[in-house]
Amino acid sequence: MKTTKILTILVLMFGLVGSASAALVAHYQFEGNANDSTVNGLDGILLGGAGIIIDAERGNVLSLATDGDYVDCGYDTLFDITDSITVAAWIKVDLFNRSYQAVVTKGNYTWKLTRSAQTNSMAFFCNFMGVGDMSASGTMNVNDGQWHHVAGVYDGSKIDLYVDGVLDKSQLAWGIINTDTSR
Repeated sequence: MKTTKILTILVLMFGLVGSASAALVAHYQFEGNANDSTVNGLDGILLGGAGIIIDAERGNVLSLATDGDYVDCGYDTLFDITDSITVAAWIKVDLFNRSYQAVVTKGNYTWKLTRSAQTNSMAFFCNFMGVGDMSASGTMNVNDGQWHHVAGVYDGSKIDLYVDGVLDKSQLAWGIINTDTSR
């Protein structure tokens, strides 16, 4: 049985290019539910067999044990991040079983933190208006049953992927990230 556990997912939205302030869009701590702990109230709904379990090392975690388990956080426009963005999560993968298996995503045509194709590593994709997908596809193995902190960052000039605080891949990138009504 495949089990993917995610401890904390947080999405940071940075202000418009040139702005020095950043705003936390959502933070999911999985304290018995998929509620957002920010003032934005972007609560998620556990679907399929998704559940909150206790992990000996991390406490409350989201468990996605089978295909079709996920958290639906809706399609609030706060997730329509078009400029700088950071998406981060603690993950524990016991077994990847699908190409581009999602960790955190705003649909297929905006931004997503996923498994990199059919590898044991992660990737961060941004789909840019008029340009298409650009990504940083890493090489560090996260398919090992251990906890890893993964983060995807787009700063307006490049896409970076970090694993456990170490830069795994950096790729030049540019443009405005697409928006859509995908979840």
